[in-house]
Amino acid sequence: MKVKVYSSLNLSLKPALKNIKNKIKKDFENINFLLFSIHPEYSCDVNESIQEVFGKINYAAFH
Repeated sequence: MKVKVYSSLNLSLKPALKNIKNKIKKDFENINFLLFSIHPEYSCDVNESIQEVFGKINYAAFH
């Protein structure tokens, strides 16, 4: 198992997720599972945003 931590300082959730996705693509070809720790100040639907940016993947998200 390979693990790496990524972060983004973007103030909007979807652009932050897109930024993280681009960083992940540089390091990994395949993703089996993602774990998200999302700041509660993001006001949009976290699950919807993750699914929109990353597609249907296995993940857990909390804030």
